[in-house]
Amino acid sequence: MAAAILLATLIGLGEPVPESPGDLQWEELEAPEDAPAPTEATPSEDAPPPPSEDPPAPGSEPTAESAPPPEPAPEPAPEPAPEPELQPETTVEFTPPPEEELAILQPPTDEVAPRKKRPSVYGRLWAGPVIGFGANLFAFGASATYFVIPHIGFGADLVNVFRWGPDNNFYEFQLTPSATFLMLPRRRFSPYAWAGFGLDTFSQGLGTYGRWVTGGGFIMLLGPRVVLRLGVEFDGRVPERKWNQTFTCGPLRGNCTVGISPVIGLSIPFG
Repeated sequence: MAAAILLATLIGLGEPVPESPGDLQWEELEAPEDAPAPTEATPSEDAPPPPSEDPPAPGSEPTAESAPPPEPAPEPAPEPAPEPELQPETTVEFTPPPEEELAILQPPTDEVAPRKKRPSVYGRLWAGPVIGFGANLFAFGASATYFVIPHIGFGADLVNVFRWGPDNNFYEFQLTPSATFLMLPRRRFSPYAWAGFGLDTFSQGLGTYGRWVTGGGFIMLLGPRVVLRLGVEFDGRVPERKWNQTFTCGPLRGNCTVGISPVIGLSIPFG
């Protein structure tokens, strides 16, 4: 064992010592013989000493280089936006423009205006005298009819009748409201019909009765202010029993509940 250790020691002493890397470096950087030897720079007295790389001793104050960076200051909180000032409410009076300006501002419509119908050629109001005559009989009065629409009118007849003779010497008063239907109010010639109910009162104590009338005919416009009416009228009295007990008609002195008479009249239209 001791011989092996001695042999290893001798082998290690016999090997050449390798050159250090530092010696090799100085040989490579060695300047040529002609070049002047570099002079080492001597530090000047005024130059500051190089900074020491040794860590600061405990208890000593840290320098600016070794001190940790300062923490950034916190940003100030943003100030709240000021509330807008409320303006006092103001009232504005609106004055509508006149109707003429409204008519100009309105857009035109494509609707076609309905065609206006012609008014009745016989006017809205009929008025005229009533004249009648017969054997021992004379009648006169007035008649008026107002048309609420061109086809239908309402009116009344007021007639005074005078009778004379050995058996019929009395006075009769008739008031008969009626309605008239005009079939062709916009023609110069038109059929028409009427109907009504009123009262009929007699002098000499002959009493008062109800009187109904109905009839028909035609009407014709003779000029701007003259209307000719032609027709036939039927009339009667109620109650029939009382009337037949008081009055008799005809050569046989029989029942005369229903009467027939022609109608010929002239009227003046208005409106």
